[in-house]
Order: sequence, then structure tokens, then C-alpha cells
Amino acid sequence: MDSNQIESLFAEHMPRVYQFFFFKLYDVQTAEDLTSDTFVRLAKLACENEIKNPKALLYGIMQRVWLEFLRVKYQKNEVVLSPDEFHNQVDRVMQNTAINSPNENLMTLFNTLPKQQRDVLVLRYIENSTIKQAAAALGKNDNYIKVTQKRALHNLRQKLSKKKGDLR
Repeated sequence: MDSNQIESLFAEHMPRVYQFFFFKLYDVQTAEDLTSDTFVRLAKLACENEIKNPKALLYGIMQRVWLEFLRVKYQKNEVVLSPDEFHNQVDRVMQNTAINSPNENLMTLFNTLPKQQRDVLVLRYIENSTIKQAAAALGKNDNYIKVTQKRALHNLRQKLSKKKGDLR
């Protein structure tokens, strides 16, 4: 494929490729960068190989560029703490939250939960960990995290409704 064919492919398909990225991101700069990357990859492949269906190749490259972008964007670094470090961090977060919390009643109720339930809730809702990350941090399996989280939320709801009943 010569440079004239690549230029005509660019002129014909650039708006569609750009729109694909823009409507997924709503970010002009990133959409332009991903569009550029797509056509650079197409040009490299066109120089090295004979291309039978350039449009299909272009759209395949576009999908790969998008998936690579998402992998990099949402890649999370996992930090594994020892059980002692984890419990120290949970205690520190809880102290800071209790001091800065406008709803001290909720913190009081939270502190009445068993330690395992508090640990799971801290990981899931304060640290925003996934179920797998919480399981790894606590050395438990995914089902343990799901069940403990459900029980903890159920217990909090019961305690809150009882507290509201006591206030009436």
C-alpha cells in the first residue's frame, strides 16, 4: 500500500474513527490522540504487509487501541498489607472518620459491629476495594467478603431502625 492509498484511507475514515473515540470519552484531546495512534499503526502495518481489506484492518486496530487505552486507564495497583498493617490502617481510618464525621451516631453504631464486619465495610466502602481486593487483603475468599458485607449492612440497618424507634 503506497502513501496515496494511506492518505485516502485517512481522509475517508478519520471522521468516523475520531467520532468513535470522542463519543466514548467526550474528550477532544484524547480522542485525537487515539485517532492518531490508530492511523499510525495502520501506516506501519501497510508498509510491512499487503493489506487485502484496509477498512476491516482499520476498525480492528481502532478496537485494539480502545481496549489498550481502557486497560491502562483502569489498571489498579494492588497493595498487599500484612494483617497487622491492615488493622492499624483500619483503626487510623476509623479514628479520622469518627473525628471528622458529622454523624457520630452512625460511627457509634458502626463501632458496635464485629471487627470482621467493620474490616469488610472499611475495605469496600471507605477504601473502595473490589471484592477480590478485599478478599486478598483479609486472606479470605470472595464469598466470605460478600456474606460478611451483607450481614454488616443488615446489622447496621437494624441498629439504625432500632435507634430511630428509640427516638420516637
